[in-house]
Amino acid sequence: MKNLHAILTENIIVGGIYRKEEVRISGAGFTPPAGNEMYTQIKNFYGDLKIKENELNPIELAAWTHAKFVRIHPYIDGNGRTELSTFVIWILAGFCGKGKSA
Repeated sequence: MKNLHAILTENIIVGGIYRKEEVRISGAGFTPPAGNEMYTQIKNFYGDLKIKENELNPIELAAWTHAKFVRIHPYIDGNGRTELSTFVIWILAGFCGKGKSA
């Protein structure tokens, strides 16, 4: 996802780099984790993702990934674009027969 983030945020910010600052999301009912907690959560996210890829169909996987990733909010900007792009890729992969059937 770091490479995708870098592509999607080209000419906006230096992409593909996890944030070091605390962030707030306007209108959200939560605050993304700060500092070391964010790094712990993103590490756990990728560990869990390997398991979930074998357990869930592409639509479930896309929904799970979206819910987890946007709460971690690992980048200073472009989290939504990155996750939406990943969401679409996984759903399309499912409809093209590259994954568990929906």
